[in-house]
Parts: sequence; structure tokens; C-alpha cells
Amino acid sequence: MASIVLIDDRQYRSYHACPKPGRGGSNVVGDDCAERVDPRRTMLGEAQEGWFKQQMAVSAARWNVIAQQTLVAQFDENEGQGRRFWTENWDGYPLARRRMIDAIADTKAQNPLIAGGDMHTFFACDIKRDFDRPGSPTVASEFVGGSITSQALPQARLDRW
Repeated sequence: MASIVLIDDRQYRSYHACPKPGRGGSNVVGDDCAERVDPRRTMLGEAQEGWFKQQMAVSAARWNVIAQQTLVAQFDENEGQGRRFWTENWDGYPLARRRMIDAIADTKAQNPLIAGGDMHTFFACDIKRDFDRPGSPTVASEFVGGSITSQALPQARLDRW
């Protein structure tokens, strides 16, 4: 009836794009961060990407639940002009995200549902084939669980998204 595929988007990923000098880890970058869109960058690692695609290709399940640690949907961190993306989640790896979405769409896995976290806010999203085209087909649904102890994003900000 259901297939649950657990993927690890922390252990095998490429280092965060465009790190700030003297500081490691994630940050928020704009479209001017060319490293973010380097096709060699990966969120899952090459072996796990191949394994994931294979799991989608062979699934005969009515529901395909994909469990992972972060938000998959594109989320513009900028409240004004231009776009800004957090490099910790799939926004830091947009071409890797595209490969994952293509693996779901191209294999025709039935009823894909993505579960995530690490946003300290609850989300329910449509996963689009191309997030930059609002009319792009929806490939999957995504649900992100909120935090128990950390402050959530302000509702007014989420409403603008």
C-alpha cells in the first residue's frame, strides 16, 4: 500500500554554497551566488541519488512517502526586491532538488508525499517541476513539521510567501 523511502540530506551533501569569509556553515545568498547552481553540487551524494531514483522507478506502492530532514519547496527568504535563499536546505542545492523532483516525475511514482522538518514552522506545499514557473505541474505534496521549542517564523511573513 505505501512505500517509505528515507533519504539523508545532511551526511553526503556538498559543502554550503558561497560561505561567508571566516564563517562556516549555512547562510542566506542571492541569485548572484553562482556556486549554488553548480550542477556538480549534491544534497544526497551521487550513490544515494542513484538509489533514490531506483526506488522511485521500481515502486508499485499506491503511496510513496519520501522522508528527509529539510524543506524541499523553494522559499524566498527576501521580503523585498530580489531573491535570497538559505543554503542549509534544498534551496542551497536547486539543481540537486531538480534531479530529485525529476526522479519522482519521470518514474511516475504514484501519490508522492514528501515529509520534512528543520524550518521551525509547519508547511504544506505543492512541489513544482519548476518553482520559477507558477503554472508548472505539481509533482508531489510536501508536509513539514514544526518545532516544539524554537520560535516559528512570523505568520505575516509566511502569508506573503
